[in-house]
Amino acid sequence: MGTLNVRLPDELTRTLEREAKLSRRPRSELAREAIREYLERLERERYLAAFVGQAQAVYGDETLRADAQAIAREMSAAEVDASRPSPADDEGEGWWR
Repeated sequence: MGTLNVRLPDELTRTLEREAKLSRRPRSELAREAIREYLERLERERYLAAFVGQAQAVYGDETLRADAQAIAREMSAAEVDASRPSPADDEGEGWWR
């Protein structure tokens, strides 16, 4: 495990110490958790920004947008069909039997 020395403003140090006492956890554990969560959030935001960029690019392309809408309609119809009871359901037998 690596070591990192960080200078914190006094107020942040007090807040960290207070939380460490309340949670009965070491300050270093709280700092590791906070850094991990922050970095995961940055990664998630970066991924979502790339996803939105790609979605906007597809939406801007008339042909791709029409293809995506056709697929969505097909999937919607398939979901409706899948939710309808089958004749076997009426007899107490589900599709899984």
